[in-house]
Amino acid sequence: MQRVLRFVWLLPIAVIITLLAWRGPLPVAGQPLPTGATRYLSFTVNRANVPAWVTFRDLTFKVLVGDVDDVSVVGDGQPVAAIFDPTTKKVTFTTDASAISLVLTNSTWDPATIGAIEVAALRDDKQWAFSLTFDDGYLETYTNGRRYLERYGYKGGIPMVGRFLDHTQMGSYTYINDAQMRELYQGGWGIFNHSYSHQYESYFSNITAAVNDIRAAQTRISQGLAPVAPGFRPTVFTAPYVDMAWFPLVRDNANDLGLYLFQGSGSEIRQVDGLSYGANGFLSMGRNGIRHIDPAPYPHR
Repeated sequence: MQRVLRFVWLLPIAVIITLLAWRGPLPVAGQPLPTGATRYLSFTVNRANVPAWVTFRDLTFKVLVGDVDDVSVVGDGQPVAAIFDPTTKKVTFTTDASAISLVLTNSTWDPATIGAIEVAALRDDKQWAFSLTFDDGYLETYTNGRRYLERYGYKGGIPMVGRFLDHTQMGSYTYINDAQMRELYQGGWGIFNHSYSHQYESYFSNITAAVNDIRAAQTRISQGLAPVAPGFRPTVFTAPYVDMAWFPLVRDNANDLGLYLFQGSGSEIRQVDGLSYGANGFLSMGRNGIRHIDPAPYPHR
């Protein structure tokens, strides 16, 4: 089995709720609403605190609505799927909309006690998240890994090596080609940067040469995906051999390279709340290796 690496993807999104307003006649505070009353709750969301490199901008909200017969949600004029929990009296929904409205049918709670809004740390209010990365872009990731994961509706991330895209057969190893990489990308798989040459940072004579190796991989991956994703550049750098010497190079050149998530060594588990970002939303994550067996001596170390 090829190397499989895993890390927990924890990305709490900062959000500013700018408006919370009830529309329609309000009863006297502390008095129950008459049976059959319909109430409207509206708020807007400012995503200015979300790092610009984050591709998926949807957020999961939990809104306290009290006792109701039904709740419908509209985001930017479009219906949004929502689930009402009669035990917690909250409605939960996920959307990338900025203007959100809720219609509460047969609302019987005092409006003064309704409307508290929570933003879930993880999408769909999940308790934890788990991600698989398949290093190097082995062909088996395309033929076997994809088949197994997608059987259960999962996707993975593939840190691609630029040199292996140029030379898809090296010794006993076969690597994903451009067409297969495009197919995986279109199928929802993440495509990451794993350097061009797949070397330790110390292999290079100076910092400029090492950064240029990362840049060469960005260019090669972008060229391979251009027919289906013009202008695409990976935002994740996965350090070869989890070599942390790559970290300051990626961090200090993040804007130029377009790389904002670094995968290296260290703890692969991060607490959901209180996750801190560096400049421009830069984030570093650890990961764990899963035991694997190479069919022959590693030809490209």
